[in-house]
Amino acid sequence: MIRHGGEEAAGADTRWLLEKLPRLNSFDLLSDHSRKALAKIGLTRSWRDGEVIQRAGDPAAALLLVRQGRLRLSAMSIGGAEVHWPFVGPGKLVCLYSIIGELPFHYTVTAYGDCMLDHFEAGRVLALMEQDGIMACDIAKLLARRFWGLMDSRVEGHQTSVAHRVYTALQILAAQRGVARPQGMEVRISQRELACQVGSSRPHLNACLQQLQDEKLILLGYRSILVRGLPADKG
Repeated sequence: MIRHGGEEAAGADTRWLLEKLPRLNSFDLLSDHSRKALAKIGLTRSWRDGEVIQRAGDPAAALLLVRQGRLRLSAMSIGGAEVHWPFVGPGKLVCLYSIIGELPFHYTVTAYGDCMLDHFEAGRVLALMEQDGIMACDIAKLLARRFWGLMDSRVEGHQTSVAHRVYTALQILAAQRGVARPQGMEVRISQRELACQVGSSRPHLNACLQQLQDEKLILLGYRSILVRGLPADKG
């Protein structure tokens, strides 16, 4: 990616989105004090593959922490396009801004494979923040990091956002119809078909695919793409 003035940007932008940005939701970014305080009000629940935990547009009833398994986050845009976020795995928090701001959550949260979550009821989390200054500051810092990350990714511009959409789409296709290979999941798809799915021109898509391949997230083949590092099953 090239910044204004022709200076080449350092680092792998897409890798940053896929690794650093999701980490800003990590439970381990809270202090020991706050993690212990939350543990006292948490309720552990198991969910079956495909069960809906939170519906898009509804305020979240609880802050969620993934203990085992993965969650899929999906939504519909105003234009009717389905929007997906990369899978949310163990150690990640979901619905934080919704419970703090008492706002609708943007995504439908679905169990992808059997999973286990800790549920922290929204009212109890808010009451805990009112009583515990350390806890309130920790949550504020976590939200600030999250906002900073979103703004930073926004500055990176269109190239990064399209590459992110492409990789998210490939993850979903790999889970739906991928064939297990030693290095990951193979998706049989043409670049023309993929360009239509992500709403990109073919030249721009090709640049994004080359970027993802350079970062060793995928391997391009003839009418196929290998998505590296994904498990062969949904467990």
